[in-house]
Order: sequence, then C-alpha cells, then structure tokens
Amino acid sequence: MQLPLIVYIEGGGFCLGSAFDKRFHNFVSSLVANATAVSVEYRLAPEHPIPACHHDPWAALQWVASHANSDGPEQWLNNHADFRRLMQMEYSSDYTKIAHDFTPFFRVYKDGVVEKCSPVEKISPDDDPLAGVRSKDAIISTKPSISARIFIPRMRDHNMQLPLVVYYHGGGFCLGSAFDKRYHNFVSSLAAGANAIAVSVEYRLAPEHPIPACYEDSWAALQWVASHANGQGPEPWLTNHADFRRVFLVGDSGGANIIHNMMVREGISAVLRKTKLVGLAFMHPFFGGTDTDRMWLFLCPNNRGLLDPRLRPPAEDLGRVYCDTVLVFLSEKDIYRDAGKRYCDDLRRSGWRGSVEIVEQKGVGHIFHLLKPNCQQPVDLINRLVSFINQGKVMKLMSKI
Repeated sequence: MQLPLIVYIEGGGFCLGSAFDKRFHNFVSSLVANATAVSVEYRLAPEHPIPACHHDPWAALQWVASHANSDGPEQWLNNHADFRRLMQMEYSSDYTKIAHDFTPFFRVYKDGVVEKCSPVEKISPDDDPLAGVRSKDAIISTKPSISARIFIPRMRDHNMQLPLVVYYHGGGFCLGSAFDKRYHNFVSSLAAGANAIAVSVEYRLAPEHPIPACYEDSWAALQWVASHANGQGPEPWLTNHADFRRVFLVGDSGGANIIHNMMVREGISAVLRKTKLVGLAFMHPFFGGTDTDRMWLFLCPNNRGLLDPRLRPPAEDLGRVYCDTVLVFLSEKDIYRDAGKRYCDDLRRSGWRGSVEIVEQKGVGHIFHLLKPNCQQPVDLINRLVSFINQGKVMKLMSKI
C-alpha cells in the first residue's frame, strides 16, 4: 500500500526543539494514521549559526525526494510513500517566502526567484577523433535559444550512412539537459551500441519559459534536423553520414510526451516528407489527466485543464500518430506506469493502424536507467533500444529484395 508522505520540520526559534523530542514525536505520530511521515532533525543555533538550520532541511528534502524512483536507501519510503501526495509541514522563516512549492522539482519564491531542486551537471562534448563516440554542440536557433548535442560513432568507412536518432530528454519540462552528464552518457552509449548518429535536443525549460516553449523548441529542432535530408543542411555530420531513411525519435518521461505531441501536430508530414520515420521509443512516458498533475498545469498557464490533449491524448489525436511502430518501456514501480499503460491501450483502440510493443521491467522506478546505469536492467533497456534501431537496417534491406 502507498500512503501520502508528510515531511515535517519542527519549530523552536532555530535554537530549540528536536525531531526526537517527546512532544514533536507524539505530534507527528498523531499525523500518520494513514500517512508516512519524515520528521527532520536539523542543527541548531547558536552552536551552528544560521543558515545551517535552513541548509539542513533543504538537504533532508533532497534526500527524501531521492526515493521518488523507489531506489533510495530507506525502504519504508521506497515501498510505501506516494510521492504524488507529498505535503511539507515546516516552520522555517524561508517557507513564508515561498509562493509555489513543487518539490522535488522546483520552488518559486514570492519575489519571483526560481530554485531548482536538482541542479544540472553539464559536461562538455568530446570531439576527440580517437574516441569511440565523438560529440559536438550545434546551435539551432539564437532567438529563442535552442541547441543540440550531436553524437557520432567511430567509422571505418567514411562514406558510410548511419541510422539517425533524435533524442528528447525528460525532467518534468523543468529539469534536465542534453548537456547533463547522465543524458550525455546515455545517448553516447546508445549511439555506440546502435552504430547510429544521435541528436540530443536542448530545449527551454519551465517555469522560466512556460509551456508550450518546450514543445515549440522541440518542433523547431525536428525541422532543423529534417532540413539536412536533402544533403544541404548546416551540420556536416548529418548531411554526410545520417541515413534519413532510418530515423527514430526517442525520449524519456516528459521527452516522450513531447514526441507524441509532435507526432499529432498539423504539418508533421510536411516536415518529415523527405525522411522515413521508422519508429518511436518512449521510456517511462509522462501522460496525465489526474488531480496529481497540478505542476504541469502551473507550468502551462494557458491550459485546458486535466483533459488538455497534451496531457491526456484524446482518441482523435491517437488515431493519427505519424508513425506506425512504437516501443514503450514501463517500470513496475514508476508512478507514471499506469498512465503509460493507458496510453498504449488507448492507442490500440483509437483506430491507429500501427503496432505498439510494451517492455515492462520489474522492481524499478522512473528513469532508473539514468540513475543507476551500471546495473543489469539499464543494460537490458539499452540493448532492447539498440535492437529496435537496428531493425531499420533489416527493413531497409528487405525493401531492396
């Protein structure tokens, strides 16, 4: 059973009180008849001057949030806390300054300052000709600012053309980056394993750039990639080595949502008219339509409520998805697992004439392949993705027979 989660931070003038004090213990205990609670013990002044009492609860909140994918160190949180129902109770002076709290993603203060809970660890591309996979960054647009990181595996035959993967990262539309270490390493591994060129798209994030900025940027990036199909685009790795008869769009979480919305957008057939879109691959896709989706509604001020088609795709959209092969990865402990399954079921019932395959992995949570990439299940995931991309080569050969 999963229970609402309470994070409690006691008062005491920053110099008194304790999570282990009898009164706080009894009070928090009284809250958990049908909930899980974490009562935070932070350092007190004057022995530990302010801002220690502010920094410690923040670190504790990040620790709690690390369990949202069911793979943190505390099993009670992994197994029983419902991170879609998180309530924070605290009495620090900072809390009175917060206008919107969407932990573990971000906070918005009353002065308009946005504080992201998971800072991005960006790394530089590696254009070493001797590397197994080379990478470089490309500017797609300056106004608005859209860019991409491009990966190409080492090639013995420099006239060779490779499958093309366009990757859209996740992060709840407000976190993540194509330049983040985790995404860089994952896409690089995918390019190496599939012997493919990959374009990882860097789009603007909310709330600084409210939705639909992420959708519009991603659309512009796809147009930019497709502009190379005639061999005359600005990026030589794409014009010289990308096989536009073997194109795949791959994304995780919010990135998968972005891909779906591009596939039902008016004009998609014109954008991809000189390419062959072989397949879509969604890892732990984000689709909503329930009362837990208040963050998406906040990030998208001009929305249509919980039935917004970008959030909860209707049958008329699903029936015209511009691709006839979809691979969907689900995780047993992912909070979006049921919504992802519903998307696949609705897609099959919509009149869409393609085929959708579900790969579900047991005992793991949302984006586990990024958080623990060296375990066996992430290896299984990327191997299945590689097989999916390599099917394009088989289909190409069959078309010649």
